[in-house]
Amino acid sequence: KDVASSRYIFTNLAEVTRKLFMPEDEFLHEYQIEEGQKIEPHYYVPILPLVLINGAEGIGTGWSTNVPPYNPMELIEAYKKKIQGIGFEADKLAPWFKGYLGSITKGKHPNYDIKGVFERLGLEWIKITELPVKKWTSDFKKMLEELCLSDPPFITDIKEYHTENRVHFEVKIPKLEKLSDSEIMKKLKLETNLAMGNLVLFNKDRKIQRYNNIVEVLEEHFSVREEFYHKRKSFLMAKLTRETQMLSNKVRFILAVVDGELVINKKKKAELVNELKKKGFYTKTDLDNIFKEPKLSSSEESVEESDEPGMPVPSKEYDYLLGMPLWTLTYEKVEQLKKEQHEKTQELEVLTNTHIYEMWNKDLDELKTCIQEAWDYEENERLNRPQPKRAKTKPARKKPQPKKENKKGMTQSKLPLPIKTASDDEHFIKVPKIPEKVQEVLDSALKSDSSDFKNPFGETNKRKAKDTVSKPLKKGKLKQVVEKDSDSEFEL
Repeated sequence: KDVASSRYIFTNLAEVTRKLFMPEDEFLHEYQIEEGQKIEPHYYVPILPLVLINGAEGIGTGWSTNVPPYNPMELIEAYKKKIQGIGFEADKLAPWFKGYLGSITKGKHPNYDIKGVFERLGLEWIKITELPVKKWTSDFKKMLEELCLSDPPFITDIKEYHTENRVHFEVKIPKLEKLSDSEIMKKLKLETNLAMGNLVLFNKDRKIQRYNNIVEVLEEHFSVREEFYHKRKSFLMAKLTRETQMLSNKVRFILAVVDGELVINKKKKAELVNELKKKGFYTKTDLDNIFKEPKLSSSEESVEESDEPGMPVPSKEYDYLLGMPLWTLTYEKVEQLKKEQHEKTQELEVLTNTHIYEMWNKDLDELKTCIQEAWDYEENERLNRPQPKRAKTKPARKKPQPKKENKKGMTQSKLPLPIKTASDDEHFIKVPKIPEKVQEVLDSALKSDSSDFKNPFGETNKRKAKDTVSKPLKKGKLKQVVEKDSDSEFEL
Protein backbone atom coordinates (compact mmCIF):
# COMPACT_ATOMS: atom_id res chain seq x y z
CA LYS A 1 0.00 0.00 0.00
CA ASP A 2 1.21 3.50 -0.84
CA VAL A 3 -1.15 5.30 1.51
CA ALA A 4 -2.27 4.81 5.09
CA SER A 5 -5.76 3.85 6.17
CA SER A 6 -8.26 6.65 6.62
CA ARG A 7 -8.41 6.03 10.38
CA TYR A 8 -4.80 7.27 10.65
CA ILE A 9 -5.43 10.67 9.05
CA PHE A 10 -5.31 12.53 12.37
CA THR A 11 -2.42 10.49 13.83
CA ASN A 12 0.62 12.65 14.53
CA LEU A 13 3.54 12.91 16.93
CA ALA A 14 2.74 14.67 20.21
CA GLU A 15 4.80 17.75 20.97
CA VAL A 16 5.91 16.35 24.33
CA THR A 17 7.55 13.38 22.58
CA ARG A 18 10.38 15.51 21.21
CA LYS A 19 10.93 16.96 24.67
CA LEU A 20 11.51 13.46 26.07
CA PHE A 21 13.49 12.08 23.12
CA MET A 22 15.77 14.92 22.07
CA PRO A 23 16.61 15.28 18.35
CA GLU A 24 20.27 15.89 19.33
CA ASP A 25 20.48 12.30 20.60
CA GLU A 26 19.56 10.62 17.30
CA PHE A 27 23.19 10.04 16.26
CA LEU A 28 24.26 8.86 19.73
CA HIS A 29 22.25 5.65 19.98
CA GLU A 30 23.60 2.23 19.19
CA TYR A 31 21.64 1.27 16.10
CA GLN A 32 21.01 -2.30 15.02
CA ILE A 33 21.91 -3.62 11.56
CA GLU A 34 19.50 -5.92 9.78
CA GLU A 35 20.11 -7.23 6.25
CA GLY A 36 22.84 -4.65 5.79
CA GLN A 37 20.65 -1.67 6.70
CA LYS A 38 20.47 0.41 9.86
CA ILE A 39 17.23 0.01 11.81
CA GLU A 40 16.05 1.15 15.25
CA PRO A 41 18.51 1.35 18.16
CA HIS A 42 18.74 -1.24 20.89
CA TYR A 43 17.09 1.25 23.26
CA TYR A 44 16.34 4.95 23.54
CA VAL A 45 17.43 7.12 26.45
CA PRO A 46 14.78 9.76 27.26
CA ILE A 47 15.64 12.52 29.72
CA LEU A 48 13.27 10.85 32.25
CA PRO A 49 12.65 7.11 32.78
CA LEU A 50 9.55 6.56 30.69
CA VAL A 51 8.74 3.24 32.39
CA LEU A 52 8.09 5.16 35.63
CA ILE A 53 5.82 7.68 33.87
CA ASN A 54 3.64 5.14 32.03
CA GLY A 55 4.02 2.21 34.41
CA ALA A 56 4.40 -1.40 33.31
CA GLU A 57 2.55 -4.61 34.09
CA GLY A 58 2.94 -7.96 32.39
CA ILE A 59 4.17 -11.51 32.44
CA GLY A 60 6.80 -13.31 30.39
CA THR A 61 8.76 -16.55 30.33
CA GLY A 62 9.94 -17.01 33.91
CA TRP A 63 9.35 -13.37 34.87
CA SER A 64 6.59 -10.92 35.67
CA THR A 65 6.64 -7.23 36.47
CA ASN A 66 4.43 -4.65 38.12
CA VAL A 67 5.65 -1.04 38.02
CA PRO A 68 3.13 1.68 38.98
CA PRO A 69 3.17 5.07 37.23
CA TYR A 70 4.60 8.19 38.86
CA ASN A 71 3.91 11.88 38.47
CA PRO A 72 6.26 13.28 35.79
CA MET A 73 6.33 16.65 37.57
CA GLU A 74 7.64 14.98 40.75
CA LEU A 75 10.23 13.06 38.74
CA ILE A 76 11.42 16.32 37.15
CA GLU A 77 11.89 17.90 40.58
CA ALA A 78 13.70 14.78 41.84
CA TYR A 79 16.12 14.92 38.90
CA LYS A 80 16.73 18.63 39.44
CA LYS A 81 17.70 17.92 43.05
CA LYS A 82 19.95 15.05 41.95
CA ILE A 83 21.73 17.40 39.53
CA GLN A 84 22.32 19.77 42.46
CA GLY A 85 23.88 16.93 44.45
CA ILE A 86 20.86 15.86 46.52
CA GLY A 87 20.15 12.13 46.26
CA PHE A 88 16.84 10.57 45.31
CA GLU A 89 14.36 10.31 48.20
CA ALA A 90 12.02 7.34 47.89
CA ASP A 91 9.66 8.67 50.59
CA LYS A 92 8.84 11.75 48.50
CA LEU A 93 7.92 9.71 45.42
CA ALA A 94 4.59 7.87 45.55
CA PRO A 95 2.60 6.17 42.77
CA TRP A 96 0.34 8.59 40.90
CA PHE A 97 -2.62 8.15 38.57
CA LYS A 98 -3.70 11.15 36.51
CA GLY A 99 -7.14 12.44 37.53
CA TYR A 100 -7.50 10.10 40.52
CA LEU A 101 -9.42 11.70 43.43
CA GLY A 102 -8.79 9.04 46.04
CA SER A 103 -5.87 8.72 48.44
CA ILE A 104 -2.58 6.82 47.94
CA THR A 105 -0.68 6.47 51.22
CA LYS A 106 2.28 4.47 52.45
CA GLY A 107 1.17 1.09 53.79
CA LYS A 108 3.05 -1.96 54.93
CA HIS A 109 6.55 -1.74 53.46
CA PRO A 110 7.01 -1.58 50.53
CA ASN A 111 3.33 -1.46 49.50
CA TYR A 112 0.84 1.44 49.29
CA ASP A 113 -2.79 1.69 50.43
CA ILE A 114 -5.33 3.02 47.92
CA LYS A 115 -8.77 4.24 49.01
CA GLY A 116 -11.81 5.48 47.15
CA VAL A 117 -14.01 8.42 48.19
CA PHE A 118 -17.51 8.45 49.69
CA GLU A 119 -19.63 11.03 51.54
CA ARG A 120 -22.57 10.63 53.92
CA LEU A 121 -25.87 12.17 52.75
CA GLY A 122 -28.20 12.19 55.73
CA LEU A 123 -29.01 9.17 57.88
CA GLU A 124 -29.36 6.48 55.18
CA TRP A 125 -27.66 7.63 51.97
CA ILE A 126 -24.01 7.88 50.92
CA LYS A 127 -22.45 9.30 47.75
CA ILE A 128 -19.50 7.45 46.15
CA THR A 129 -17.40 9.67 43.87
CA GLU A 130 -14.22 7.57 43.41
CA LEU A 131 -13.37 3.88 43.23
CA PRO A 132 -10.04 2.19 43.94
CA VAL A 133 -7.52 2.12 41.10
CA LYS A 134 -8.11 -0.55 38.41
CA LYS A 135 -11.70 -1.23 39.53
CA TRP A 136 -14.29 -0.95 36.75
CA THR A 137 -17.58 0.85 37.33
CA SER A 138 -19.59 -2.07 35.94
CA ASP A 139 -17.89 -4.55 38.29
CA PHE A 140 -18.52 -2.28 41.27
CA LYS A 141 -22.19 -1.99 40.32
CA LYS A 142 -22.54 -5.78 40.21
CA MET A 143 -21.06 -5.97 43.68
CA LEU A 144 -23.59 -3.42 44.96
CA GLU A 145 -26.44 -5.38 43.37
CA GLU A 146 -25.26 -8.52 45.15
CA LEU A 147 -25.40 -6.63 48.46
CA CYS A 148 -29.00 -5.72 47.62
CA LEU A 149 -29.89 -9.40 47.25
CA SER A 150 -28.26 -10.50 50.51
CA ASP A 151 -30.42 -11.59 53.44
CA PRO A 152 -30.97 -9.20 55.12
CA PRO A 153 -30.07 -6.69 52.37
CA PHE A 154 -27.16 -4.39 53.26
CA ILE A 155 -28.26 -1.96 50.51
CA THR A 156 -31.86 -1.21 49.60
CA ASP A 157 -31.47 1.26 46.72
CA ILE A 158 -28.84 2.30 44.13
CA LYS A 159 -28.80 5.43 41.99
CA GLU A 160 -26.26 6.39 39.29
CA TYR A 161 -25.32 9.88 38.08
CA HIS A 162 -22.04 9.21 36.22
CA THR A 163 -20.38 11.64 33.82
CA GLU A 164 -17.82 11.00 31.11
CA ASN A 165 -14.88 11.40 33.51
CA ARG A 166 -16.35 10.92 36.97
CA VAL A 167 -18.13 8.11 38.77
CA HIS A 168 -21.15 8.93 40.95
CA PHE A 169 -23.13 6.35 42.90
CA GLU A 170 -25.73 7.11 45.56
CA VAL A 171 -26.47 4.14 47.81
CA LYS A 172 -29.12 3.69 50.50
CA ILE A 173 -27.94 1.79 53.60
CA PRO A 174 -30.66 1.34 56.27
CA LYS A 175 -28.18 0.84 59.14
CA LEU A 176 -25.84 3.63 58.11
CA GLU A 177 -25.89 5.34 61.51
CA LYS A 178 -24.43 2.28 63.22
CA LEU A 179 -21.52 1.92 60.76
CA SER A 180 -18.16 3.70 60.95
CA ASP A 181 -16.35 5.02 57.89
CA SER A 182 -13.80 2.21 57.99
CA GLU A 183 -16.57 -0.41 58.14
CA ILE A 184 -18.26 1.14 55.11
CA MET A 185 -14.96 1.23 53.17
CA LYS A 186 -14.36 -2.44 53.96
CA LYS A 187 -17.91 -3.60 53.26
CA LEU A 188 -18.11 -1.77 49.90
CA LYS A 189 -14.51 -2.76 48.99
CA LEU A 190 -13.43 0.84 48.52
CA GLU A 191 -9.88 0.14 49.68
CA THR A 192 -7.07 -1.97 48.23
CA ASN A 193 -3.27 -2.15 48.22
CA LEU A 194 -0.61 -1.67 45.55
CA ALA A 195 2.32 -4.10 45.59
CA MET A 196 5.82 -2.68 45.04
CA GLY A 197 7.93 -5.83 45.35
CA ASN A 198 8.02 -6.90 41.71
CA LEU A 199 10.09 -4.27 39.88
CA VAL A 200 11.58 -6.35 37.05
CA LEU A 201 13.08 -4.44 34.09
CA PHE A 202 15.82 -4.59 31.46
CA ASN A 203 19.01 -2.91 32.63
CA LYS A 204 21.49 -0.87 30.54
CA ASP A 205 23.16 -4.12 29.37
CA ARG A 206 19.79 -5.34 28.01
CA LYS A 207 19.53 -8.06 30.66
CA ILE A 208 16.55 -8.69 32.95
CA GLN A 209 17.11 -7.47 36.50
CA ARG A 210 14.98 -7.25 39.63
CA TYR A 211 15.23 -3.91 41.41
CA ASN A 212 14.63 -3.69 45.15
CA ASN A 213 13.09 -0.21 45.09
CA ILE A 214 12.37 2.71 42.83
CA VAL A 215 15.57 4.53 43.77
CA GLU A 216 17.69 1.83 42.11
CA VAL A 217 15.79 2.36 38.85
CA LEU A 218 16.33 6.13 39.05
CA GLU A 219 20.03 5.80 39.83
CA GLU A 220 20.73 3.55 36.85
CA HIS A 221 18.78 5.72 34.44
CA PHE A 222 20.53 8.84 35.76
CA SER A 223 23.98 7.35 35.12
CA VAL A 224 23.11 6.31 31.53
CA ARG A 225 21.48 9.64 30.76
CA GLU A 226 24.46 11.53 32.21
CA GLU A 227 26.78 9.62 29.87
CA PHE A 228 24.56 10.57 26.93
CA TYR A 229 24.83 14.25 27.83
CA HIS A 230 28.63 13.95 27.67
CA LYS A 231 28.30 12.33 24.25
CA ARG A 232 25.85 15.00 23.12
CA LYS A 233 28.14 17.85 24.11
CA SER A 234 31.11 16.29 22.29
CA PHE A 235 28.90 15.62 19.27
CA LEU A 236 27.60 19.20 19.08
CA MET A 237 31.04 20.69 19.57
CA ALA A 238 32.46 18.59 16.72
CA LYS A 239 29.52 19.54 14.51
CA LEU A 240 29.96 23.28 15.15
CA THR A 241 33.73 23.01 14.64
CA ARG A 242 33.21 21.33 11.26
CA GLU A 243 30.65 23.95 10.16
CA THR A 244 32.99 26.77 11.26
CA GLN A 245 35.95 25.29 9.33
CA MET A 246 33.84 24.78 6.23
CA LEU A 247 32.60 28.39 6.29
CA SER A 248 36.16 29.60 6.82
CA ASN A 249 37.36 27.63 3.78
CA LYS A 250 34.52 29.01 1.65
CA VAL A 251 35.39 32.60 2.60
CA ARG A 252 39.10 32.02 1.82
CA PHE A 253 38.26 30.39 -1.52
CA ILE A 254 35.92 33.20 -2.67
CA LEU A 255 38.36 35.95 -1.63
CA ALA A 256 41.23 34.14 -3.37
CA VAL A 257 39.22 33.95 -6.61
CA VAL A 258 38.00 37.57 -6.40
CA ASP A 259 41.48 38.94 -5.59
CA GLY A 260 43.06 36.91 -8.39
CA GLU A 261 45.23 34.72 -6.15
CA LEU A 262 43.44 31.65 -7.49
CA VAL A 263 42.55 31.36 -11.18
CA ILE A 264 39.97 28.66 -11.88
CA ASN A 265 39.05 29.38 -15.50
CA LYS A 266 40.78 27.56 -18.38
CA LYS A 267 42.36 25.00 -16.03
CA LYS A 268 42.04 21.27 -15.81
CA LYS A 269 40.36 19.76 -12.79
CA ALA A 270 43.57 18.01 -11.71
CA GLU A 271 45.46 21.31 -11.66
CA LEU A 272 42.78 22.98 -9.54
CA VAL A 273 42.75 20.12 -7.03
CA ASN A 274 46.54 20.20 -6.70
CA GLU A 275 46.56 23.96 -6.21
CA LEU A 276 43.83 23.82 -3.52
CA LYS A 277 45.75 21.10 -1.71
CA LYS A 278 48.94 23.18 -1.75
CA LYS A 279 47.13 26.28 -0.40
CA GLY A 280 45.92 24.29 2.65
CA PHE A 281 42.19 24.01 1.92
CA TYR A 282 40.53 21.22 3.91
CA THR A 283 39.15 18.30 1.95
CA LYS A 284 35.78 16.75 2.75
CA THR A 285 37.56 13.86 4.46
CA ASP A 286 39.46 16.29 6.68
CA LEU A 287 36.19 17.90 7.76
CA ASP A 288 34.55 14.50 8.31
CA ASN A 289 37.39 13.50 10.60
CA ILE A 290 36.38 16.40 12.85
CA PHE A 291 32.72 15.38 12.84
CA LYS A 292 31.61 11.91 11.88
CA GLU A 293 28.38 12.19 9.93
CA PRO A 294 26.04 9.18 9.87
CA LYS A 295 26.76 6.90 6.96
CA LEU A 296 24.18 6.68 4.23
CA SER A 297 22.52 3.42 3.31
CA SER A 298 23.65 1.64 0.18
CA SER A 299 20.73 3.04 -1.84
CA GLU A 300 21.61 6.64 -0.92
CA GLU A 301 25.35 6.55 -1.54
CA SER A 302 26.45 8.70 -4.46
CA VAL A 303 28.34 7.11 -7.33
CA GLU A 304 32.01 8.15 -7.39
CA GLU A 305 33.22 9.75 -10.61
CA SER A 306 36.45 8.58 -12.21
CA ASP A 307 39.47 10.68 -11.24
CA GLU A 308 42.08 11.83 -13.67
CA PRO A 309 45.65 10.61 -13.15
CA GLY A 310 47.89 12.92 -11.22
CA MET A 311 45.31 14.02 -8.64
CA PRO A 312 46.51 13.83 -5.02
CA VAL A 313 42.92 13.38 -3.80
CA PRO A 314 39.64 12.56 -5.56
CA SER A 315 38.04 15.61 -7.17
CA LYS A 316 34.84 15.20 -5.14
CA GLU A 317 36.83 16.11 -2.02
CA TYR A 318 36.59 19.77 -3.08
CA ASP A 319 33.06 19.73 -4.47
CA TYR A 320 31.89 21.88 -1.57
CA LEU A 321 34.15 24.65 -2.98
CA LEU A 322 34.24 24.07 -6.73
CA GLY A 323 30.54 23.23 -6.84
CA MET A 324 29.39 26.62 -5.53
CA PRO A 325 27.28 28.70 -7.98
CA LEU A 326 28.97 31.54 -9.84
CA TRP A 327 26.89 34.20 -8.08
CA THR A 328 28.53 33.28 -4.77
CA LEU A 329 31.73 34.99 -5.97
CA THR A 330 30.37 38.35 -4.83
CA TYR A 331 31.05 40.75 -1.99
CA GLU A 332 27.56 40.24 -0.50
CA LYS A 333 28.04 36.47 -0.36
CA VAL A 334 31.40 36.88 1.37
CA GLU A 335 29.84 39.12 4.02
CA GLN A 336 27.00 36.64 4.54
CA LEU A 337 29.44 33.75 5.01
CA LYS A 338 31.52 35.79 7.44
CA LYS A 339 28.41 36.54 9.50
CA GLU A 340 27.46 32.86 9.59
CA GLN A 341 31.01 31.93 10.60
CA HIS A 342 30.94 34.46 13.45
CA GLU A 343 27.61 33.08 14.72
CA LYS A 344 28.88 29.50 14.64
CA THR A 345 32.05 30.53 16.49
CA GLN A 346 29.98 32.17 19.23
CA GLU A 347 27.73 29.08 19.52
CA LEU A 348 30.81 26.90 19.86
CA GLU A 349 32.24 29.14 22.58
CA VAL A 350 28.97 29.13 24.54
CA LEU A 351 28.65 25.34 24.23
CA THR A 352 32.23 24.80 25.37
CA ASN A 353 31.57 26.77 28.57
CA THR A 354 28.21 25.06 29.26
CA HIS A 355 28.15 22.20 31.77
CA ILE A 356 26.14 19.13 30.89
CA TYR A 357 23.98 19.63 33.99
CA GLU A 358 22.97 23.05 32.66
CA MET A 359 21.87 21.40 29.41
CA TRP A 360 19.92 18.80 31.39
CA ASN A 361 18.24 21.44 33.55
CA LYS A 362 17.19 23.37 30.46
CA ASP A 363 15.68 20.26 28.88
CA LEU A 364 13.79 19.45 32.10
CA ASP A 365 12.34 22.98 32.24
CA GLU A 366 11.14 22.75 28.64
CA LEU A 367 9.60 19.34 29.31
CA LYS A 368 7.81 20.63 32.41
CA THR A 369 6.34 23.58 30.49
CA CYS A 370 5.22 21.34 27.64
CA ILE A 371 3.52 18.83 29.96
CA GLN A 372 1.72 21.59 31.88
CA GLU A 373 0.44 23.14 28.64
CA ALA A 374 -0.83 19.74 27.48
CA TRP A 375 -2.64 19.18 30.77
CA ASP A 376 -4.18 22.65 30.69
CA TYR A 377 -5.40 22.05 27.16
CA GLU A 378 -7.00 18.73 28.11
CA GLU A 379 -8.72 20.31 31.12
CA ASN A 380 -10.11 23.18 29.03
CA GLU A 381 -11.38 20.69 26.47
CA ARG A 382 -13.12 18.73 29.22
CA LEU A 383 -14.74 21.80 30.75
CA ASN A 384 -15.88 23.25 27.42
CA ARG A 385 -17.14 19.98 25.99
CA PRO A 386 -20.94 20.18 25.59
CA GLN A 387 -22.83 17.74 27.74
CA PRO A 388 -24.72 15.14 25.71
CA LYS A 389 -28.46 15.81 25.64
CA ARG A 390 -30.72 13.13 26.96
CA ALA A 391 -32.73 11.44 24.28
CA LYS A 392 -36.39 12.40 24.35
CA THR A 393 -38.52 9.33 24.87
CA LYS A 394 -41.68 9.29 22.81
CA PRO A 395 -44.84 8.18 24.64
CA ALA A 396 -46.17 4.80 23.63
CA ARG A 397 -48.94 4.95 21.07
CA LYS A 398 -52.36 4.10 22.42
CA LYS A 399 -54.57 1.72 20.55
CA PRO A 400 -57.48 3.54 18.85
CA GLN A 401 -60.62 3.15 20.92
CA PRO A 402 -63.86 2.21 19.08
CA LYS A 403 -66.44 4.96 18.91
CA LYS A 404 -69.21 4.64 21.45
CA GLU A 405 -72.68 4.14 20.07
CA ASN A 406 -75.97 5.05 21.69
CA LYS A 407 -78.90 2.70 22.02
CA LYS A 408 -80.21 3.59 18.53
CA GLY A 409 -76.82 2.82 16.96
CA MET A 410 -75.94 6.49 16.33
CA THR A 411 -72.49 7.72 17.20
CA GLN A 412 -72.33 10.37 19.86
CA SER A 413 -71.54 13.84 18.58
CA LYS A 414 -68.45 15.59 19.93
CA LEU A 415 -69.65 18.78 21.60
CA PRO A 416 -67.19 21.49 22.66
CA LEU A 417 -66.20 21.22 26.31
CA PRO A 418 -66.38 24.19 28.69
CA ILE A 419 -63.19 26.20 28.94
CA LYS A 420 -61.38 26.05 32.28
CA THR A 421 -59.56 29.15 33.42
CA ALA A 422 -56.89 29.85 36.04
CA SER A 423 -59.37 31.05 38.65
CA ASP A 424 -58.86 30.92 42.38
CA ASP A 425 -61.93 28.68 42.58
CA GLU A 426 -60.91 25.30 41.18
CA HIS A 427 -64.59 24.46 40.47
CA PHE A 428 -65.11 27.61 38.45
CA ILE A 429 -65.90 26.88 34.78
CA LYS A 430 -66.14 29.63 32.24
CA VAL A 431 -68.90 29.27 29.63
CA PRO A 432 -68.44 31.04 26.26
CA LYS A 433 -70.16 34.44 26.32
CA ILE A 434 -72.88 35.10 23.73
CA PRO A 435 -73.03 38.61 22.24
CA GLU A 436 -75.91 40.77 23.47
CA LYS A 437 -77.51 41.24 20.01
CA VAL A 438 -77.61 37.51 19.41
CA GLN A 439 -78.99 36.90 22.90
CA GLU A 440 -81.87 39.37 22.30
CA VAL A 441 -82.82 37.65 19.04
CA LEU A 442 -82.83 34.23 20.69
CA ASP A 443 -84.93 35.43 23.64
CA SER A 444 -87.55 37.02 21.36
CA ALA A 445 -87.72 33.88 19.26
CA LEU A 446 -88.34 31.69 22.27
CA LYS A 447 -91.14 33.93 23.57
CA SER A 448 -92.97 34.43 20.27
CA ASP A 449 -94.87 31.84 18.24
CA SER A 450 -92.67 29.92 15.86
CA SER A 451 -95.08 30.62 12.94
CA ASP A 452 -94.80 34.40 13.44
CA PHE A 453 -91.04 34.33 13.94
CA LYS A 454 -89.33 36.88 11.76
CA ASN A 455 -85.78 36.57 10.73
CA PRO A 456 -83.92 39.54 12.19
CA PHE A 457 -82.14 39.95 8.84
CA GLY A 458 -85.33 40.72 6.92
CA GLU A 459 -86.83 37.32 6.02
CA THR A 460 -89.95 35.76 7.57
CA ASN A 461 -89.58 32.18 8.73
CA LYS A 462 -92.94 30.44 8.17
CA ARG A 463 -91.65 26.98 8.90
CA LYS A 464 -92.45 25.30 12.11
CA ALA A 465 -89.84 25.11 14.78
CA LYS A 466 -89.86 21.30 14.85
CA ASP A 467 -89.31 21.14 11.08
CA THR A 468 -86.47 23.57 11.34
CA VAL A 469 -84.76 21.61 14.05
CA SER A 470 -85.32 18.15 12.55
CA LYS A 471 -83.73 18.90 9.16
CA PRO A 472 -79.98 18.44 9.14
CA LEU A 473 -77.74 21.28 8.06
CA LYS A 474 -76.12 21.18 4.67
CA LYS A 475 -72.38 20.72 4.54
CA GLY A 476 -70.28 23.69 3.56
CA LYS A 477 -69.05 26.96 4.88
CA LEU A 478 -71.26 28.75 7.39
CA LYS A 479 -72.45 32.19 6.40
CA GLN A 480 -71.59 35.03 8.71
CA VAL A 481 -74.87 36.16 10.28
CA VAL A 482 -73.47 38.53 12.89
CA GLU A 483 -70.87 41.21 12.49
CA LYS A 484 -67.67 40.94 14.45
CA ASP A 485 -67.97 42.20 17.98
CA SER A 486 -64.70 43.38 19.51
CA ASP A 487 -65.97 42.56 23.00
CA SER A 488 -66.96 39.01 22.22
CA GLU A 489 -64.73 36.03 22.73
CA PHE A 490 -65.88 34.14 19.68
CA GLU A 491 -67.65 34.71 16.33
CA LEU A 492 -70.68 33.10 14.83
